[in-house]
Amino acid sequence: MRRSLYPPLLVLMSLLLVGVGVVEAAWASIKSGYAITTDYQGQTLMIPEDVTAKAGTTNYPYANKVRFRWIPPAESGLDPWETGPFDLTPSDEYWDGKQVYIATDTQEINAVGDWGVQAFFLGEEDGKPRLRDSTDIVAIRATSFEAVPEIPMGTLSALLALLTGFAAFRWAKSRSRSLPFPVRT
Repeated sequence: MRRSLYPPLLVLMSLLLVGVGVVEAAWASIKSGYAITTDYQGQTLMIPEDVTAKAGTTNYPYANKVRFRWIPPAESGLDPWETGPFDLTPSDEYWDGKQVYIATDTQEINAVGDWGVQAFFLGEEDGKPRLRDSTDIVAIRATSFEAVPEIPMGTLSALLALLTGFAAFRWAKSRSRSLPFPVRT
C-alpha cells in the first residue's frame, strides 16, 4: 500500500502560512533596571491598530514616572509626540528579587513604516526632583515595530489560488493517468 505525501505536504504548507511568533527579548533588558516593550515587539502589524507600550523598572523610587515618545517613520511626514508622564505602579512581576514597577501607554498607529517608542524614566524623591527639575531623565530605553497596510484580500487570494491549484492537480491526476508533465509517485 502506497502512502500519499499530499496530506503531510498540505499540513506543512498550512503551518508555513500561519506562522506565529512571540518575542519578549526586549523585556529581558529589565536586568539593567529599566526596560520597554510593545505588544508588537519584533512583529509586523496591520494598520490601523492600537499599540501598547509597556515600560518597567526595578529602581523604584529612584525612577517613579515615565514619559513615552512615539517616533513615526521618517517618510510618513508625522512629527514625534510625547505622552505622560505616567506614574509607575507596582506589578506582579519580579526580576532578580526586585518588584517591577510599570507604566503603559496605548496609541493608534496609522502610518506605514518602522516605528520607534522611547521611554524616559523620570525621578523624584519626597516630591523633590533628584536632579534639576521633575523632568530630569534617569534612564532612556527604546523599542521598535513595523506597520504595514492591511491587505486581507491579498492573503486570502493567495491562499485560494494555492488551494485551487492543488485541487486542479488532484482532479486532473484522478481523471487521467497521463498528464502533460511527468509526476513522480
